[in-house]
Amino acid sequence: MAMATTLPSVSSVPASIGRPAVTSTPIVRVPSRKGISRTRGASSLTTNGGGASVVGANEPWFISGKPSDSHALNLPSGATATTAPFCIDETFTHLRVFDRNTGSLSAGQLKVEVLYYDSKGRLTSSRGYTQKSSSLNWVPSQDVPIEVLGSHAVGVSAPVAFRFSVVGNNASFQVDDVYVDPWARS
Repeated sequence: MAMATTLPSVSSVPASIGRPAVTSTPIVRVPSRKGISRTRGASSLTTNGGGASVVGANEPWFISGKPSDSHALNLPSGATATTAPFCIDETFTHLRVFDRNTGSLSAGQLKVEVLYYDSKGRLTSSRGYTQKSSSLNWVPSQDVPIEVLGSHAVGVSAPVAFRFSVVGNNASFQVDDVYVDPWARS
């Protein structure tokens, strides 16, 4: 399947949970119960129309294990991109992302939010994780917690999506290879 070169102009996470399109270039990797990674590709992202795009770039370590992995998400100042929703359970505790600052090294931050439905069915977001980078090099993020189910939610699943945005004047970031719970099933 060919990868999308532009993203559709949609401003929020879809209300219903459906199967997002999957491309050959994964943006989000989610481990399955059988140890096989399910992927969510760039065509499953929605944007606010602020200039987010898919560009030819990749973190240099090819963490995906695929030398053909050659695309990343580009987020200029003011842009946001949101993944398609997918289900998690209590074993999906965090995510990590590879990113690089391509804008102002002194003011830019990448913000990652986990979107989910609260107990009353309202779409809400986590307080957000921000990463400041003063380097043009690709770097892995710290663990970003996925705290939507609570500590006693055994056997419960819920839909989530991730929203990426850039904070700061003249800020710009590229995002590649978002991993959900990267070590739990390795």
